[in-house]
Amino acid sequence: MDRTNRIDRRSFIKRTGLVALSGVAPRLSHGGQVGITERKVRLTIKTDGPTRLEVTGSRGEMYQPDGALMDLTVNKDSGKGQYYPGHFTSTGTAVLELPAGRYTLIAEKGLEFQRVESIVDLKADQTLHLAPKRWAHMASKDWWSGDLHVHRPPEDAKTLLMAEDLNFGVFFTMWNKQNLWEGKELPADPTVRADSTHMATLMNAEDERGG
Repeated sequence: MDRTNRIDRRSFIKRTGLVALSGVAPRLSHGGQVGITERKVRLTIKTDGPTRLEVTGSRGEMYQPDGALMDLTVNKDSGKGQYYPGHFTSTGTAVLELPAGRYTLIAEKGLEFQRVESIVDLKADQTLHLAPKRWAHMASKDWWSGDLHVHRPPEDAKTLLMAEDLNFGVFFTMWNKQNLWEGKELPADPTVRADSTHMATLMNAEDERGG
């Protein structure tokens, strides 16, 4: 059984108290839950370009493909909701090997695209197409979205900008005693452009020390 619901992003935001809580799930260890003899099936999720995805099992466990693009720093912050460390960013095709069972899939692509949610009973290898559709295009009206405080690897900037439909991002690469450029050659162009309306700056620093 497949059931797909498209939720208008504006309605989703208004109903955050109801909808977001249903998506919060503890990220459980797979150790001890999946026996070595349990049958695995392949789930392929296709999206129209970079997209943020969540794959949640019936017991609240969240899954990601091997080598998935994730925020590896978030687990250090106990204040984050459990849904956040479980999501990953797909470049267009994500392949997961999963135990047979029921899964909730969520695809998001920033605030100007509809959120897509699908519930699937996975019994055999399956391919699904989850593609959030744009409902607003503020950049075409000369309003650009932006995040002025991003701590993610510079090499992931293009994919993240497109996955979140973020027109402008400020990526911090130097802070306190950390310098991501140490021992490396500085970029000739400190600006990364995913396309003509999605760009990021890389040579940004902050000092979080008190005093």
